[in-house]
Amino acid sequence: MLNINDIFNGGIQANNSTVNISSDSAVLGNSTLTSTALNLNKGANALASQSFVSDGPVNISDATLSLNSRPDEVSHTLLPVYDYAGSWNLKGDDARLNVGPYSMLSGNINVQDKGTVTLGGKGTES
Repeated sequence: MLNINDIFNGGIQANNSTVNISSDSAVLGNSTLTSTALNLNKGANALASQSFVSDGPVNISDATLSLNSRPDEVSHTLLPVYDYAGSWNLKGDDARLNVGPYSMLSGNINVQDKGTVTLGGKGTES
């Protein structure tokens, strides 16, 4: 089990485990999770800046996960990234999944309560 409670910047390779993020400033590089759940706990804010691949669930509970860019960024240097999860599960009114420009997203998206999914970044359809 990996618990990220403070500033983190790096990739994660995990097998048959659980990754819990409670940090409000986590940046994930290239990451591959096999038979591993990724849990973003209440108040967490994580950016997956490079490819993220998981055959397990990504659980976002009143937290924010941004893929390839944060919604308030305007970047002209983004590279295409591939993001895959067995499922993207948003729970809670403050659960957010932001998918930036040049991102390829795969996996079932499940939203409970009033969670928000934004595709393409600021100024595009949600």
